[in-house]
Amino acid sequence: MNSPSPLISEPRFPPDLEREIFEICALSRPRTIPSLMLVASRVKEWVEPLLYRIIAVSDSRNESLPPFTCDILVRTIRAKPVHFLAKYVRHLYLTPGRRNDREHVSDILPACTGVTSLFTLWALHDAVFLTLLENMHSLRQLAVSVSSLFVPNNGFEHRLFRNITHLRPCRPSMCLLPRGRNYPISRI
Repeated sequence: MNSPSPLISEPRFPPDLEREIFEICALSRPRTIPSLMLVASRVKEWVEPLLYRIIAVSDSRNESLPPFTCDILVRTIRAKPVHFLAKYVRHLYLTPGRRNDREHVSDILPACTGVTSLFTLWALHDAVFLTLLENMHSLRQLAVSVSSLFVPNNGFEHRLFRNITHLRPCRPSMCLLPRGRNYPISRI
């Protein structure tokens, strides 16, 4: 009789192929990334950056993305190396939730300076938020509350708009529309 085979500690595929398989799986179903990270330490190393590529901080449930709340994101910021989220977060979606979430934004935005697209319904027109957004040098697409566009003193000359290529002014009620409008900055 054959005895049961011991657990296989070595991968069955070449490492580059194995990595590609796990990355494709993670990208096709981002919500499964936390489970994939439990497979092996090498898999966690490969797919964890993909977990943070698109972050949607919202109280509403999203079936396709991993769940994030402001509390979870702030705990991640404190647990990871300083530039971890700046390196991996590319798309950040922040919607007003609980009352103390707005306080967490001042922790979240400085940690995510590599963001290329930001969507938020919080009015960001006060000086503190403008400073936080100014440090996002990779920011190209910005969707913000309409009131955020009324920047004191400089208007669209403000440094915040230096690299923006697409601007989407929104009102909370506009987000319910199936399709919004993007406005290339060159036409404003």
